[in-house]
Amino acid sequence: MTPNGFSIDKRIPLALMFTVLLQLGAVVWWASFTQAQDNFRDIRLHELELRRSKDAEKQDHILERLTRLEARSDAQLELLQRVDAYLRKK
Repeated sequence: MTPNGFSIDKRIPLALMFTVLLQLGAVVWWASFTQAQDNFRDIRLHELELRRSKDAEKQDHILERLTRLEARSDAQLELLQRVDAYLRKK
């Protein structure tokens, strides 16, 4: 101990240096792995949002066609009923 406070010995054990470097490497590896996972999730989320948007457009198109088919069906049913009524009168 020095009169000004604590002092650190300049001799650091090799095992301690190895442990600190190993932990530093593990932190860097963990951070890069986490970043890669985040990037993958962001890309996957974007792809799913695009697919959902396209599916919604397709669904709207199908509903529009279904509405037109129902209108045609109703018109054909009405025409058929008129033909049937006309034929029954004869």
